[in-house]
Amino acid sequence: MASPVGAAYLDSLFGLEVPGRGQMGEEELVTLVSEVISAGTDTSATAVEWALFHLVVDQEIQERLYKEIVDCVGKDEVITESHVERMPYLSAVVKETFRRHPSSHFVLSHAATEDTKLGGYTVPKNASVEFYTAWLTEDSNMWEDPNEFRPERFLSGDGVDVDVTGTKGVRMMPFGIGRRICPAWSLGMVHINLLLAKMVQAFH
Repeated sequence: MASPVGAAYLDSLFGLEVPGRGQMGEEELVTLVSEVISAGTDTSATAVEWALFHLVVDQEIQERLYKEIVDCVGKDEVITESHVERMPYLSAVVKETFRRHPSSHFVLSHAATEDTKLGGYTVPKNASVEFYTAWLTEDSNMWEDPNEFRPERFLSGDGVDVDVTGTKGVRMMPFGIGRRICPAWSLGMVHINLLLAKMVQAFH
């Protein structure tokens, strides 16, 4: 599965053949490339933009994060994944960004395969089911002052035991949850943490 040096994602699609149909058409190629750009890049960029917005608005958060980065890595050293794993406040800032601004306010559409009862409602067979992810993070029964941006809640508050995958209970789901969770959620977490840390280290 190793790609040749200089090969792009699109190059790998040209050789794919759909069983029973042959090679993909131009529309299918465009769709696959668009999905990678929007799902794999735009979501991460949007999360970093929201995090930077909050760091600009609240300079105390920015200074605390900058101090953690400098204490862990230094002012000029290259930040690596192993550094990021030792920065709890950075992780808290990223999680709070996901809580306040989920990358997608809806998970991918689901459908009921049979008549189902869910939360007191009857969901008929073949009905499309949409889940509004931000509803969870706006619920004052689950979060203290849900409209405030407070990374500390993930260090010593109501977010301490919360994880972004929903395996310990569903209180936020920026990547979806369960069998249909975003397949690249762990890569997205590393990408966003690294990018944010490098930007805070380099710019005030």
